[in-house]
Amino acid sequence: MSKRSFIILLSAAAAALTAILLIAKPALDKKHAVKPPFSIDLVLQLHDIIDSLPAEAGIAIMADGATLEINGIQEFPLLSVMKFPQAMAVCAMLDENGMSLDDKVKVSPKELCRDTWSPMLERYPDGGDIAIGTLLDYALVQSDNNACDLLFNHVADMDYTKQFIAQFLPEGCHLSATEQMMHLDPARCYDNRCTTLAAAQLMEHWLQHHEGASASRVWEMMARCQTGENRIPRYIASQVSGIVHKTGTGPAIAGKIVAVNDVACLLLPDGRHLSLAVFIKDAQCSLEECEEAIARIAETVVKNTAVTD
Repeated sequence: MSKRSFIILLSAAAAALTAILLIAKPALDKKHAVKPPFSIDLVLQLHDIIDSLPAEAGIAIMADGATLEINGIQEFPLLSVMKFPQAMAVCAMLDENGMSLDDKVKVSPKELCRDTWSPMLERYPDGGDIAIGTLLDYALVQSDNNACDLLFNHVADMDYTKQFIAQFLPEGCHLSATEQMMHLDPARCYDNRCTTLAAAQLMEHWLQHHEGASASRVWEMMARCQTGENRIPRYIASQVSGIVHKTGTGPAIAGKIVAVNDVACLLLPDGRHLSLAVFIKDAQCSLEECEEAIARIAETVVKNTAVTD
């Protein structure tokens, strides 16, 4: 093949890739130039980040009606990201039964696991009558494992949660293990699985349909998330108007970190938003290196989807 023919072929390939990436043009105000939200340069920058990790990684971004994914249909362990779709199901169950987050459930001491991550134990060491909203707050803001399982036990069980999610997301998200199950058998950390594409779609769905008092409070709780500050928020907190997110972190098994995850809705200063999911699994590096990769991905995505006058 001649050099000229090779250049023509390469140009054609680049044009084809661009056509695939530009799924839809952004619906912007007329004062902004209409331009694609994603570019080949963004894809290359994201690959540079994840290809340097000794781990498997997936990314999905949804913005301006377009979607970009890298390994977006590969399944990853959810870990505590599970608490996000759980919260959606809890709100649906409350609405169906005319209940609210202020309603209380009676928690017995036997239901509380003592050797798991559970900040609520400091306030409720013996259980008691606890508001559903309080349990959700612990689960979403501090990723409390006892609070998560209590919501499964008393409000929306695993079967209901799976059926609810399947109504609008029939593929890409599989739930079966509670926090206690994963605690007793760490291998079950791989049972709850989701693609980054499905996670981003969940966030988009929640943004568009979180109606009612319960759902609005859940949105506010996720905006106060205290875990994963070195992940998606790290480099972009001052560049966006808001970050609503949920993280997940797994244990190390056979020298590999099962999962380091973050899924978020980023509210941009120009009034737009984007949904971003970054999942990392089986990492043969430190937690800090995984978190740095997620932070750099978020920074790169925000920088490359900014709207210029």
